[in-house]
Amino acid sequence: MLEVRARKIFSSHYEILDVGQVLTTVNIRWWREAGKFKLDGEQYTVGRRGLASGLFYVERDGELLASANKPSAFFNRFTVDYDGQEYELSRRSFFGRAFDLKLNGSRVGSMNPTSIWTRSARVHLPNEITAPVQVFITWLVLVLWRRMQQSNAGS
Repeated sequence: MLEVRARKIFSSHYEILDVGQVLTTVNIRWWREAGKFKLDGEQYTVGRRGLASGLFYVERDGELLASANKPSAFFNRFTVDYDGQEYELSRRSFFGRAFDLKLNGSRVGSMNPTSIWTRSARVHLPNEITAPVQVFITWLVLVLWRRMQQSNAGS
């Protein structure tokens, strides 16, 4: 199980922890949904292909590790392609911030906020998914949380 916590109250920098130890930090740039993170000395890039695209990716040294497609601007849902499998990452309910990861219709993982007042969460993902791709999936949910927050602030 991973844990996520914002570094500061209004920060777009997050720490991702594994068994209480910082595994990596990720940042969601406000001007473009992109970022970098390090794991075991390796640098990874996460981002979106083009400003109007729904295609997101994680890569290391130009090698694509996984991609995610957001087929609709109206729904908080991604299809994640990784290791020959297509996962669905979707919001559990319209009013909540919890997300489920499904494979062939069965829930195999989740990301749940620790409370309604914080941007901290617990992340449960299958061990078959490598750590960089687990960070990518977590980052996708953080991107959606940020969009939801900006949408609520504008209403």
